[in-house]
Amino acid sequence: MNGFNPHIDDYLNLIRKDPKTLDYYLEGILSARNDYVLSEAITILESDQKDHKALASQILTKCYPYSGNSRRMAVTGSPGVGKSTFIDSMISNWSLKDDNIAILTIDPSSQFGKGSILGDKTRMQRLAGKKEIFIRPSPARHHLGGLNLHTFEAIILCEAAGKELIILETVGAGQNETEVFDLVDCSILLLSPGGGDQLQGMKKGILEIADICIVHKADSGLQELAGSTRSLYQSATHSSPSEKGDWQTPYLLYSSKTGEGWKSIAKTIDSFFETIEKSGQKEKKRLTSSSKWVSKIFIEEVSTQLIKKFKELPLANNLQEQVTKGKISPFDALSILQKSISIHIDNQ
Repeated sequence: MNGFNPHIDDYLNLIRKDPKTLDYYLEGILSARNDYVLSEAITILESDQKDHKALASQILTKCYPYSGNSRRMAVTGSPGVGKSTFIDSMISNWSLKDDNIAILTIDPSSQFGKGSILGDKTRMQRLAGKKEIFIRPSPARHHLGGLNLHTFEAIILCEAAGKELIILETVGAGQNETEVFDLVDCSILLLSPGGGDQLQGMKKGILEIADICIVHKADSGLQELAGSTRSLYQSATHSSPSEKGDWQTPYLLYSSKTGEGWKSIAKTIDSFFETIEKSGQKEKKRLTSSSKWVSKIFIEEVSTQLIKKFKELPLANNLQEQVTKGKISPFDALSILQKSISIHIDNQ
């Protein structure tokens, strides 16, 4: 066993006997349950190369029947609220039977260089060296909603690889991160102490959608402020009608530094899963999630193809040039393009 990386020996055995074909990925994910191969497969999913797209489709088709046997959780919240630190502390304190966990983190991408720092893994120091914990950072790229466009597909592969708990950490865009709630069974929203100003700018919907709300960083003299913040949020949402049946969203306090409040959080999470599994809500939501993701990918693909096609048209280039020179307003240019698209669609 290699002391530096506990996965490396199994990985080397795989690549010595198999080229990187469909069988290589299926053996690595379904049989060997090797995290290196799982990570490589997710890279294939995220690739824009044409041959990779075809291979990714084959991998997903073969792995899909083996998915679904996990609990999915999301941790979301505004930038700086401490999502990575919370996950690191949460998993370290939580006594799980097999500790077979996948953590998928989404980092913001630069709008200029298109790169991403992918620094979440460095903030999970207690978990990074554990063989049982699979941590996979991915760039958000241009996709909004706090996720990567292929997050759902990555979840499918993680489940096929035997991961029993999958945790998503969103990019940290704040109130726009509602897309993640469609993909998971349990959503945890982190809030900062003294969040009165944050509450004014936050859509009420994200508080209503979240299954568990936690005021994080309730330490270092901020305990009283954290308690006041919890009361403030509770009052703001108390009168809201619930769409979760018997489940009422709890507001809890937690300190990642001291671990104080963890027992209450663990008990609440277990209680939530017992509630949705007993009522059948979990299975129903999974089917809805799959349907929504198919629709989202289809719309994304159609939009990409349309944009690419019309960017190549002389009309689009001509209108852009006229707007740049001030000869036509952007609204008139948009109207002309919309009419052109409608005519094109009607003629198909």
